Amino acid sequence: MISAILLCAGESKRLGGPKALLTIDSKTFVRNAIEQIFKSGVEELILVTGAYQKEVEIEVHKYFDPLIRLAKIKLIHNQEYKAGMMSSIQKGVKSIAPEASAFFIALVDLPFVSHADYQNLIKEFKKTEKKLVRGRFKGQATHPVLISTDLKKEILVAPVDDKGCAFLFKKYPAEISWHEVDSERGMLDIDSMKDYRAHIAV
Repeated sequence: MISAILLCAGESKRLGGPKALLTIDSKTFVRNAIEQIFKSGVEELILVTGAYQKEVEIEVHKYFDPLIRLAKIKLIHNQEYKAGMMSSIQKGVKSIAPEASAFFIALVDLPFVSHADYQNLIKEFKKTEKKLVRGRFKGQATHPVLISTDLKKEILVAPVDDKGCAFLFKKYPAEISWHEVDSERGMLDIDSMKDYRAHIAV
């Protein structure tokens, strides 16, 4: 079983509002991300909210209430979201089903990531049995990242001020499998209205 943690907890200071509710192809970022994740074959999604908990949860319930009732989607609120991304990752990791063999860490502000990107990393994970699988475009790491549940404990004891799971890639270089991708879509994050206008808004 493959799970995914979708991070929607940020304050979006540069944007001035929730990134999750920006739209692409007439869908909010959070709706689009959830659809792509489940289309890939992921069986469980932990969605971590923070600064805009109410707004994000209303949107998710609007389209995915049946999956929430079936616990295919777990809504987790991180009250300590101001502590940074690692605090949200740790909240998500604690909620992963025990039968999961690996989990994605996905970011809601990367709207161009497709179901095929998730599928390719799952295939790579199953083929190589490496503990860390990630895309790479022209030498640059892309998102999402797929992590074996063997590393859950290390994430849970990591300092909360860590900016994510980059420390695992430094600690276990022999456990990394890189998947070469064909575009920069896994790097195009939308942090401001300037970014949004440049890449999405017409």
